[in-house]
Amino acid sequence: SAGRRPRTPAVGVGGGEVSLRERVAGMGPVDRERVLLGMVRSATATVLGHDGPEQIDPSQSFLAAGFDSLSTVELRNVVNRTLGLRLPATALFDHRTPLAFARHLAGELATPVRAEAEQDTLSTLFREAVRTGQRERGFELLNVVADLRPSFQSPTELDGIPAAVDLVVGQRFPRLICVASPIGMGGPPQFTRFASSFRHIRMVSALQMPGFATGDRLPASMDTIVELFAQTVRRTVRDDPFVLVGYSAGGLLAQATASHLENNGTVPAGVVLLDSYLPGSKVLVGLLDCLLGNLFEQEESFGSLTTARLSAMSRYVRLLDRYTVRDITAPILFIRPRDFAVGEPPDHEWRASWDSAHTTREVSGDHFTMLEEHADTTARAVEDWLGSADVFTAQNLS
Repeated sequence: SAGRRPRTPAVGVGGGEVSLRERVAGMGPVDRERVLLGMVRSATATVLGHDGPEQIDPSQSFLAAGFDSLSTVELRNVVNRTLGLRLPATALFDHRTPLAFARHLAGELATPVRAEAEQDTLSTLFREAVRTGQRERGFELLNVVADLRPSFQSPTELDGIPAAVDLVVGQRFPRLICVASPIGMGGPPQFTRFASSFRHIRMVSALQMPGFATGDRLPASMDTIVELFAQTVRRTVRDDPFVLVGYSAGGLLAQATASHLENNGTVPAGVVLLDSYLPGSKVLVGLLDCLLGNLFEQEESFGSLTTARLSAMSRYVRLLDRYTVRDITAPILFIRPRDFAVGEPPDHEWRASWDSAHTTREVSGDHFTMLEEHADTTARAVEDWLGSADVFTAQNLS
């Protein structure tokens, strides 16, 4: 992202994949954790351009240490190469300090690797269904699995309200609360490049979607997930002004959450929708194939398409497909990309639109790259809107 200083390309740390794994395999838990923490600190120092691992505080979060989206991926890649693992990009969001990350790695190395024949069969079946033009039947399979999983009717049934993940810090208001698309990964990593553009400008956080991790319970209804998101937002922002930012299908969740908050006395300063399509849109049918194709391509970066992830995706897709969009009083910025995602655009109008949007902007890229290589441009469009909209100026928020 813009403003990043050049760094020396990250290289493997600890003498190579096999030797380090062999070395820690014979150690007790304490020594294994110590060695892995040293490796993580060394890799972190390399990625951030520090002189040595002693400059890395093992208890300081990666975010506070200066990580952005690209450096997060760099560190994940170093650790994967060094230890022969396949950690997803979410690993550093789930384990936010070098010490917590090292402990996670110690657990990963202590767990026997499943044989390839034991890997997720549902993922294989779903891929084949999509490849052979049987996407709807593939989703029927995922829906059956989702219906067999435990669900929750109210956030009170959970052990606790999942905290929002802070992506970058800044002093300017309103702060941004992001809602990811539930197609596939359903989590904060979708916004890492976008958030990096706001470093030292605005606080940017992302909501966590329940159901995508093994052992999670799935929301039973749209009202269930919206109530959970609303509670998370209130706990996150307290009295701070905020804007909800929803990407793709996550835009429906963002607007639904905004409506719920407004009806219960917590009014968002605004809502930003990033290329969101209304349920039932004929363009959405073709786009779904693109989304799934991109999902399969991104598996190496974001982790395996497990039974939990795929069945959660199908539950959210089914809930959103039945959702009726409700009007809100908060101003809406609708951003859509200039380019079609894959191949030649269809004969009919393919760009998404939002009837209740107060402002519409087009940015560089396509549905995917607007949050990847063109994320800076997308973020700039949001920042320009926040700085110019009368509602923000009037409230002295920009």
